Amino acid sequence: MLKITLKEIDIFKFNKLSEFVTIIHFVTGRRKSIDQSLSLSLSSDKNVENIINNRRLLAMELNIPEENFVYQQQEHTKNISVITSKNTGQNTHYYKDTLMNNDGMVSNEKNICLMVMGADCVPILFYDPVKSVIGASHAGWRGTVQGIAMETINYMKNHFECKPEDIYAAIGPSIGPQNYEVDLPVYNEFCEVFPNSNEIFKVGKEPGKYMLDLWKANQMQLISTGLKPENIEISGICTFENNDLFFSARKGDTGRFAAGIMLL
Repeated sequence: MLKITLKEIDIFKFNKLSEFVTIIHFVTGRRKSIDQSLSLSLSSDKNVENIINNRRLLAMELNIPEENFVYQQQEHTKNISVITSKNTGQNTHYYKDTLMNNDGMVSNEKNICLMVMGADCVPILFYDPVKSVIGASHAGWRGTVQGIAMETINYMKNHFECKPEDIYAAIGPSIGPQNYEVDLPVYNEFCEVFPNSNEIFKVGKEPGKYMLDLWKANQMQLISTGLKPENIEISGICTFENNDLFFSARKGDTGRFAAGIMLL
């Protein structure tokens, strides 16, 4: 990924998606000026005004109108919504029930910035340059085992006639396989979905624990839908190890960074 230092914040960009001048995309870092953090989730701070100010700052730094950002209430589901201009300007300052219990978005309309939050869970951005369709999904372990990445591709196919072989996917910073230890129930759930689960698990540091590779799991699911391996970029940045750059829930952070994508 490419790190870009703006006036008051840092953003990161994927190499492959950066080749397209028809979109804007980014992953936000945690830095905001000096000794402050850029959390963007309304539920991460008791003082909601802090988050509203952070969202305003992000809009200003990226030169995107604040009302063009579309946020969702993530609940670790595989629920996807098709986003239109009717969704803009509604939930930048407070939650709206139109996107409750939602973990993925797709759109073919310009100037709508789809936003997903992260702090160890996997943010995934999607782009089909042929059909001019974008997507953004939140894939924690629950979303991954439910196949939200595949469901996002299905929505792009069914609603916009996208072909998987034309779609690019970018798997963002999240907790890495060397630090993501899960218990037996989680291991068993993945084994039911992944017949080749040995490719995404290693023996954990303690008995009955397993190290889970969410990057690989989502990559495998995307390839199974027909995406070309070379069209999938994995950031490889572990939020737990790079806690100075990104929020990490397992490090005790309540803040959330965001991944966004917008058609120009």
